[in-house]
Amino acid sequence: MPVQVHREAPILVTAPVPSLSKLRGAGLPSARIEGIRNGTFTSWTADEYSSRFTGKPAADEAARKRTIDTVDVSGDAAMVRATLVHGPTTFTDYFVLLESGGEWKIANKVYSSRPTK
Repeated sequence: MPVQVHREAPILVTAPVPSLSKLRGAGLPSARIEGIRNGTFTSWTADEYSSRFTGKPAADEAARKRTIDTVDVSGDAAMVRATLVHGPTTFTDYFVLLESGGEWKIANKVYSSRPTK
């Protein structure tokens, strides 16, 4: 999953259906993905999270909508808020990014979900 944060015009670019190798390479080795799923706290390592993906588009991929809502860059750290509408569920993702070795990497991701309006 390519992660690009531009200081001049900050944006985060993610592929809708990344290959597993790209998804695994987008985060720092210590990255975690956390949120509440079906009323229960979940916490995955980047490898655990990426193993949930097949690398193939979901049946409803064409109907899914992704937007970048906020990007805040300060030196080698950044925060991105994204909204993902996946059918009956809308997710809000908060990514914390660090620039390491000239590349932006996901340090952590926290998400929330709610019914789509």
